[in-house]
Amino acid sequence: MNDYFNQPGMIVEKLERLLDEEDLLGMAFDRCRDNSKEKVIQVDEDQFPDPEKHDVWFLGDIHGDLMGMIAALEYGTKKSKNANKEPWFILLGDFTDRGPYDHLVLLKLYSLVLDDYFRSRLCVIVGNHDECLGYNEDLEKFQATVNPAEFTEWLNANGDDSLWQRLGRATIKFFRRMPRALFLPDGLLVAHAGVPHTDLHEKIDSLESLNEPQCLEDFVWTRAHERAPKRRPNRNTRGCSFGRKDFSAFCNKASEVLKNPVKRMLRGHDHYIEGHKYYEKYKDHQMLTLNTRCIQPDMIGGPCSDTLCIARWVNEQIPTVYNLKTPRQLTSHLNTCEN
Repeated sequence: MNDYFNQPGMIVEKLERLLDEEDLLGMAFDRCRDNSKEKVIQVDEDQFPDPEKHDVWFLGDIHGDLMGMIAALEYGTKKSKNANKEPWFILLGDFTDRGPYDHLVLLKLYSLVLDDYFRSRLCVIVGNHDECLGYNEDLEKFQATVNPAEFTEWLNANGDDSLWQRLGRATIKFFRRMPRALFLPDGLLVAHAGVPHTDLHEKIDSLESLNEPQCLEDFVWTRAHERAPKRRPNRNTRGCSFGRKDFSAFCNKASEVLKNPVKRMLRGHDHYIEGHKYYEKYKDHQMLTLNTRCIQPDMIGGPCSDTLCIARWVNEQIPTVYNLKTPRQLTSHLNTCEN
């Protein structure tokens, strides 16, 4: 993997070839869907890793924090190896924007995808900052439907560099194939943002209906309100919020049409200085938000968190969060973290 990482041209070339040859790339849980047009995956129990032999780790929003990403991956790998287990990783999306090392984070991600052994144990969920990247052929410019969009701006500022233009195009193709939501056998729902809002519930009658465009958009964009029991759907904004009773209503509805009950959710999307948030009022169906970066991207000029977070799957429970201490000397030089 380090050879790929030190040679960006090799990463981009190999990724382009992989995307040209394959629809499903052989990533974790791809066997549970027929093609990449199926964005919502219901994971069969026999396709979920054996907890006696494997650990499943979750990384939340990374947002250009290369050091946080590497530290979390190494932590999960080491902890699993010490327990004589193999690590699997599920990444919750939002790899770019708000942080300083967008293109390096993507190169690191693709180095993992290009590792045949690692790829089959890696699942990448699409975030809103991943989904929004596009390319206008007429203008010959990258475009984004989210703000801020520093990676898009960086690509356009490097328009004369063919390597980074190829990286941008390959990134668009890659995320178009990645899933928007996972329903795990123990009742855990994993998505970047939220769930289909209440105005869509009547139309949900199958796994196929969860793959309809508006449902997919909600998995990537909606927000969980920490305290409100109910919220009205506001289709004037993709990031409209839902309440805890709205979430329970979705879990009950999805449980009727899927193989296994839907009991709890792990998501990213919202940012907390602590790196994670248990929503205490979500008692009937639990909710956990996870971020994996020490950079605080919503706060101009800083600060850096003293910890970054990674979570581990636990059967029939909300995932367990681990806080990794962030050495100040590794973050003090970042512009976003200056005092």
